[in-house]
Amino acid sequence: MPLEFTCPHCQARTVVDEEYLGLSGPCFQCGKIVVVPLKPSASMAENERQRARERRMWRVSLLLLVTGMLVGVGVLFVGGSLLQPVLQASRDWTHRMECDANLKRIATALRLYHDRHGRFPPAYLPGPDGKPAHSWRVLILPELGEQDLYGQYRLDEPWDSSNNSLLQTRMPAVYGCPADPNSITQSDTSYLAILGKRTAFNVPDGRPLTDFIDGAANTLLVVESQQSGIGWTEPRDLPFNALAQGVNGPGKLAIRSSHAAGAHAATADGKVRCLGAGTSVELLEAMATVDGREVVEATGER
Repeated sequence: MPLEFTCPHCQARTVVDEEYLGLSGPCFQCGKIVVVPLKPSASMAENERQRARERRMWRVSLLLLVTGMLVGVGVLFVGGSLLQPVLQASRDWTHRMECDANLKRIATALRLYHDRHGRFPPAYLPGPDGKPAHSWRVLILPELGEQDLYGQYRLDEPWDSSNNSLLQTRMPAVYGCPADPNSITQSDTSYLAILGKRTAFNVPDGRPLTDFIDGAANTLLVVESQQSGIGWTEPRDLPFNALAQGVNGPGKLAIRSSHAAGAHAATADGKVRCLGAGTSVELLEAMATVDGREVVEATGER
Protein backbone atom coordinates (compact mmCIF):
# COMPACT_ATOMS: atom_id res chain seq x y z
CA MET A 1 0.00 0.00 0.00
CA PRO A 2 1.52 3.37 -0.99
CA LEU A 3 2.16 6.10 1.55
CA GLU A 4 1.25 9.72 0.95
CA PHE A 5 4.26 11.55 2.38
CA THR A 6 4.90 15.28 2.93
CA CYS A 7 8.47 16.55 3.22
CA PRO A 8 8.85 18.28 6.64
CA HIS A 9 11.31 20.76 5.13
CA CYS A 10 9.61 22.05 1.94
CA GLN A 11 6.08 20.58 2.30
CA ALA A 12 6.35 18.84 -1.09
CA ARG A 13 3.88 15.92 -1.39
CA THR A 14 4.75 12.59 -2.96
CA VAL A 15 3.79 8.91 -2.88
CA VAL A 16 6.24 6.30 -1.61
CA ASP A 17 5.97 2.57 -2.30
CA GLU A 18 5.61 0.24 0.70
CA GLU A 19 9.13 -1.17 0.26
CA TYR A 20 10.61 2.24 1.17
CA LEU A 21 8.74 2.68 4.45
CA GLY A 22 11.11 3.42 7.32
CA LEU A 23 14.03 4.31 5.02
CA SER A 24 15.70 7.69 4.58
CA GLY A 25 16.75 9.55 1.47
CA PRO A 26 16.79 12.97 -0.24
CA CYS A 27 13.53 14.79 -0.95
CA PHE A 28 12.87 15.01 -4.72
CA GLN A 29 12.03 18.72 -4.37
CA CYS A 30 14.49 20.26 -1.87
CA GLY A 31 17.14 17.53 -1.65
CA LYS A 32 17.19 17.42 2.15
CA ILE A 33 17.31 14.05 3.91
CA VAL A 34 13.90 12.79 5.07
CA VAL A 35 12.74 9.63 6.84
CA VAL A 36 9.65 7.89 5.48
CA PRO A 37 7.21 6.83 8.25
CA LEU A 38 6.65 3.12 8.83
CA LYS A 39 2.85 3.24 8.79
CA PRO A 40 1.22 3.72 5.35
CA SER A 41 -1.89 5.84 4.90
CA ALA A 42 -5.18 4.95 3.25
CA SER A 43 -5.38 4.92 -0.52
CA MET A 44 -4.63 8.18 -2.30
CA ALA A 45 -7.93 8.10 -4.18
CA GLU A 46 -9.99 7.78 -1.00
CA ASN A 47 -7.99 10.53 0.73
CA GLU A 48 -8.50 12.87 -2.21
CA ARG A 49 -12.22 12.12 -2.42
CA GLN A 50 -12.59 12.82 1.30
CA ARG A 51 -10.72 16.12 0.97
CA ALA A 52 -12.92 17.07 -2.00
CA ARG A 53 -16.08 16.27 -0.02
CA GLU A 54 -14.87 18.35 2.92
CA ARG A 55 -14.01 21.29 0.64
CA ARG A 56 -17.42 21.17 -1.03
CA MET A 57 -19.25 20.98 2.31
CA TRP A 58 -17.22 23.88 3.68
CA ARG A 59 -17.87 26.05 0.62
CA VAL A 60 -21.56 25.27 0.50
CA SER A 61 -21.95 25.97 4.24
CA LEU A 62 -20.07 29.24 3.97
CA LEU A 63 -22.02 30.29 0.88
CA LEU A 64 -25.34 29.54 2.60
CA LEU A 65 -24.26 31.46 5.69
CA VAL A 66 -23.09 34.50 3.72
CA THR A 67 -26.13 34.42 1.44
CA GLY A 68 -28.48 34.13 4.40
CA MET A 69 -26.88 37.09 6.13
CA LEU A 70 -26.99 39.17 2.97
CA VAL A 71 -30.61 38.28 2.33
CA GLY A 72 -31.52 39.35 5.86
CA VAL A 73 -29.68 42.62 5.50
CA GLY A 74 -31.26 43.19 2.08
CA VAL A 75 -34.79 42.66 3.34
CA LEU A 76 -34.26 45.01 6.26
CA PHE A 77 -32.36 47.82 4.61
CA VAL A 78 -32.08 47.84 0.83
CA GLY A 79 -34.79 45.68 -0.66
CA GLY A 80 -34.62 42.83 -3.15
CA SER A 81 -33.72 44.84 -6.26
CA LEU A 82 -30.44 46.12 -4.77
CA LEU A 83 -29.41 42.73 -3.44
CA GLN A 84 -28.82 41.12 -6.83
CA PRO A 85 -25.26 42.51 -7.35
CA VAL A 86 -24.27 41.23 -3.91
CA LEU A 87 -25.61 37.75 -4.65
CA GLN A 88 -23.81 37.77 -8.00
CA ALA A 89 -20.55 38.66 -6.26
CA SER A 90 -21.10 35.77 -3.85
CA ARG A 91 -21.61 33.35 -6.76
CA ASP A 92 -18.52 34.66 -8.51
CA TRP A 93 -16.45 34.12 -5.36
CA THR A 94 -17.73 30.54 -5.05
CA HIS A 95 -16.90 29.83 -8.69
CA ARG A 96 -13.37 31.18 -8.23
CA MET A 97 -12.78 28.99 -5.20
CA GLU A 98 -14.06 25.88 -6.99
CA CYS A 99 -11.95 26.64 -10.07
CA ASP A 100 -8.90 27.10 -7.84
CA ALA A 101 -9.59 23.76 -6.15
CA ASN A 102 -9.98 22.02 -9.52
CA LEU A 103 -6.57 23.17 -10.71
CA LYS A 104 -4.94 22.17 -7.43
CA ARG A 105 -6.37 18.65 -7.83
CA ILE A 106 -5.13 18.49 -11.42
CA ALA A 107 -1.68 19.73 -10.40
CA THR A 108 -1.53 17.16 -7.58
CA ALA A 109 -2.55 14.39 -9.99
CA LEU A 110 0.18 15.45 -12.41
CA ARG A 111 2.75 15.35 -9.60
CA LEU A 112 1.53 11.90 -8.53
CA TYR A 113 1.87 10.72 -12.12
CA HIS A 114 5.43 12.08 -12.11
CA ASP A 115 6.22 10.32 -8.84
CA ARG A 116 4.99 6.98 -10.18
CA HIS A 117 6.39 7.19 -13.71
CA GLY A 118 9.48 9.36 -13.22
CA ARG A 119 8.13 12.10 -15.49
CA PHE A 120 5.02 14.11 -16.27
CA PRO A 121 2.60 12.67 -18.84
CA PRO A 122 3.07 13.62 -22.49
CA ALA A 123 0.56 16.03 -23.97
CA TYR A 124 -0.86 13.09 -25.90
CA LEU A 125 -0.20 9.52 -26.93
CA PRO A 126 0.08 9.14 -30.71
CA GLY A 127 -1.91 6.61 -32.72
CA PRO A 128 -0.51 4.21 -35.35
CA ASP A 129 -0.56 7.07 -37.86
CA GLY A 130 1.45 9.31 -35.54
CA LYS A 131 -1.45 11.71 -34.98
CA PRO A 132 -2.61 12.64 -31.45
CA ALA A 133 -4.84 9.86 -30.15
CA HIS A 134 -5.18 10.19 -26.35
CA SER A 135 -5.01 13.27 -24.10
CA TRP A 136 -3.01 13.70 -20.91
CA ARG A 137 -6.38 14.36 -19.23
CA VAL A 138 -7.22 10.69 -19.84
CA LEU A 139 -3.80 9.45 -18.74
CA ILE A 140 -4.06 10.97 -15.24
CA LEU A 141 -7.56 9.63 -14.49
CA PRO A 142 -6.16 7.00 -12.04
CA GLU A 143 -4.35 9.77 -10.12
CA LEU A 144 -7.67 11.63 -9.88
CA GLY A 145 -9.38 8.60 -8.34
CA GLU A 146 -11.22 7.84 -11.61
CA GLN A 147 -9.89 4.31 -12.09
CA ASP A 148 -13.29 2.95 -13.18
CA LEU A 149 -13.67 5.58 -15.89
CA TYR A 150 -10.10 4.98 -17.02
CA GLY A 151 -10.80 1.26 -17.28
CA GLN A 152 -13.67 1.94 -19.68
CA TYR A 153 -11.52 4.05 -21.98
CA ARG A 154 -9.82 2.05 -24.75
CA LEU A 155 -6.26 3.10 -25.48
CA ASP A 156 -6.18 0.76 -28.50
CA GLU A 157 -8.80 2.97 -30.19
CA PRO A 158 -8.65 6.71 -31.03
CA TRP A 159 -10.22 9.21 -28.65
CA ASP A 160 -13.20 9.73 -30.95
CA SER A 161 -13.98 6.05 -31.57
CA SER A 162 -17.55 4.86 -31.02
CA ASN A 163 -16.65 3.51 -27.56
CA ASN A 164 -14.50 6.38 -26.35
CA SER A 165 -16.95 9.00 -27.65
CA LEU A 166 -19.57 7.66 -25.25
CA LEU A 167 -17.36 8.74 -22.34
CA GLN A 168 -17.34 12.38 -23.46
CA THR A 169 -20.49 13.11 -21.47
CA ARG A 170 -18.93 11.59 -18.33
CA MET A 171 -16.32 14.31 -17.85
CA PRO A 172 -15.03 14.41 -14.27
CA ALA A 173 -16.18 17.61 -12.57
CA VAL A 174 -12.56 18.56 -11.88
CA TYR A 175 -12.05 19.33 -15.59
CA GLY A 176 -14.72 22.03 -15.75
CA CYS A 177 -14.88 25.47 -14.15
CA PRO A 178 -18.40 26.08 -12.75
CA ALA A 179 -18.38 29.51 -14.44
CA ASP A 180 -17.73 27.96 -17.87
CA PRO A 181 -21.04 27.24 -19.64
CA ASN A 182 -19.36 24.95 -22.20
CA SER A 183 -18.12 22.62 -19.49
CA ILE A 184 -21.69 22.13 -18.28
CA THR A 185 -23.56 21.85 -21.58
CA GLN A 186 -20.95 20.25 -23.86
CA SER A 187 -18.43 18.55 -21.53
CA ASP A 188 -15.67 20.81 -22.88
CA THR A 189 -12.67 21.13 -20.61
CA SER A 190 -11.85 24.48 -18.98
CA TYR A 191 -8.17 23.58 -18.45
CA LEU A 192 -5.47 23.22 -21.10
CA ALA A 193 -1.78 22.42 -21.17
CA ILE A 194 0.58 24.77 -23.02
CA LEU A 195 2.24 23.12 -26.02
CA GLY A 196 5.59 24.09 -27.51
CA LYS A 197 9.18 22.95 -27.99
CA ARG A 198 10.34 24.24 -24.59
CA THR A 199 7.17 23.79 -22.56
CA ALA A 200 6.43 21.21 -19.88
CA PHE A 201 4.38 19.09 -22.32
CA ASN A 202 6.70 19.11 -25.33
CA VAL A 203 8.62 15.84 -25.09
CA PRO A 204 6.66 12.83 -26.52
CA ASP A 205 7.57 10.71 -23.49
CA GLY A 206 6.89 13.46 -20.93
CA ARG A 207 9.41 15.59 -19.05
CA PRO A 208 11.10 14.78 -15.71
CA LEU A 209 11.41 17.56 -13.15
CA THR A 210 15.15 17.69 -13.79
CA ASP A 211 14.32 19.41 -17.10
CA PHE A 212 12.73 22.34 -15.25
CA ILE A 213 15.83 24.52 -15.04
CA ASP A 214 13.70 27.61 -14.36
CA GLY A 215 12.26 25.90 -11.27
CA ALA A 216 8.94 24.12 -10.77
CA ALA A 217 7.38 27.18 -9.10
CA ASN A 218 8.13 29.33 -12.16
CA THR A 219 6.83 26.95 -14.84
CA LEU A 220 3.20 26.74 -15.96
CA LEU A 221 1.65 23.31 -16.48
CA VAL A 222 -2.06 23.94 -17.02
CA VAL A 223 -3.99 27.17 -17.59
CA GLU A 224 -7.65 28.11 -17.51
CA SER A 225 -9.31 28.48 -20.91
CA GLN A 226 -13.06 28.89 -20.58
CA GLN A 227 -15.19 28.09 -23.65
CA SER A 228 -12.19 26.39 -25.23
CA GLY A 229 -14.34 24.25 -27.53
CA ILE A 230 -12.12 21.25 -26.69
CA GLY A 231 -13.72 18.09 -25.38
CA TRP A 232 -12.06 16.72 -22.25
CA THR A 233 -10.87 13.53 -23.99
CA GLU A 234 -9.72 15.37 -27.12
CA PRO A 235 -5.90 15.37 -27.51
CA ARG A 236 -5.73 19.11 -28.22
CA ASP A 237 -4.46 21.95 -26.03
CA LEU A 238 -3.21 25.55 -26.10
CA PRO A 239 -0.39 26.27 -28.60
CA PHE A 240 2.49 28.40 -27.37
CA ASN A 241 1.81 31.13 -29.94
CA ALA A 242 -1.65 31.70 -28.41
CA LEU A 243 0.10 33.33 -25.43
CA ALA A 244 0.73 36.37 -27.65
CA GLN A 245 -2.95 37.27 -27.09
CA GLY A 246 -2.33 37.73 -23.36
CA VAL A 247 -5.06 36.91 -20.83
CA ASN A 248 -8.64 37.17 -22.15
CA GLY A 249 -7.33 37.90 -25.63
CA PRO A 250 -9.48 38.18 -28.77
CA GLY A 251 -8.87 34.69 -30.18
CA LYS A 252 -11.18 31.74 -29.65
CA LEU A 253 -8.40 29.68 -28.07
CA ALA A 254 -6.51 31.60 -25.36
CA ILE A 255 -5.93 31.90 -21.63
CA ARG A 256 -9.43 33.03 -20.77
CA SER A 257 -11.61 33.36 -17.69
CA SER A 258 -14.79 35.12 -16.60
CA HIS A 259 -13.46 35.55 -13.04
CA ALA A 260 -13.03 39.19 -12.12
CA ALA A 261 -9.53 38.67 -10.69
CA GLY A 262 -8.18 36.86 -13.76
CA ALA A 263 -7.47 33.37 -15.08
CA HIS A 264 -6.15 30.57 -12.88
CA ALA A 265 -3.02 28.60 -13.77
CA ALA A 266 -1.22 25.68 -12.11
CA THR A 267 2.56 25.57 -11.84
CA ALA A 268 4.77 22.49 -11.70
CA ASP A 269 5.18 22.78 -7.92
CA GLY A 270 1.45 22.09 -7.45
CA LYS A 271 0.48 25.69 -6.67
CA VAL A 272 -2.20 27.81 -8.38
CA ARG A 273 -1.56 31.37 -9.55
CA CYS A 274 -3.96 34.05 -10.73
CA LEU A 275 -3.01 35.69 -14.03
CA GLY A 276 -4.68 39.08 -14.32
CA ALA A 277 -5.79 40.64 -17.60
CA GLY A 278 -2.77 42.93 -17.41
CA THR A 279 -0.21 40.11 -17.27
CA SER A 280 2.41 40.79 -19.93
CA VAL A 281 2.97 38.46 -22.85
CA GLU A 282 6.65 38.36 -21.91
CA LEU A 283 5.83 37.00 -18.45
CA LEU A 284 3.42 34.42 -19.85
CA GLU A 285 6.00 33.16 -22.33
CA ALA A 286 8.72 33.10 -19.67
CA MET A 287 6.57 31.01 -17.33
CA ALA A 288 5.52 28.66 -20.15
CA THR A 289 9.10 27.51 -20.81
CA VAL A 290 11.12 25.15 -18.60
CA ASP A 291 14.63 26.41 -19.38
CA GLY A 292 14.53 30.06 -20.44
CA ARG A 293 16.40 31.22 -17.31
CA GLU A 294 14.22 34.33 -17.21
CA VAL A 295 13.60 36.27 -14.02
CA VAL A 296 9.91 35.65 -13.23
CA GLU A 297 8.14 38.30 -11.15
CA ALA A 298 5.70 37.26 -8.43
CA THR A 299 2.05 36.78 -9.30
CA GLY A 300 -0.97 35.93 -7.19
CA GLU A 301 -0.41 32.49 -5.65
CA ARG A 302 -2.57 30.17 -3.56
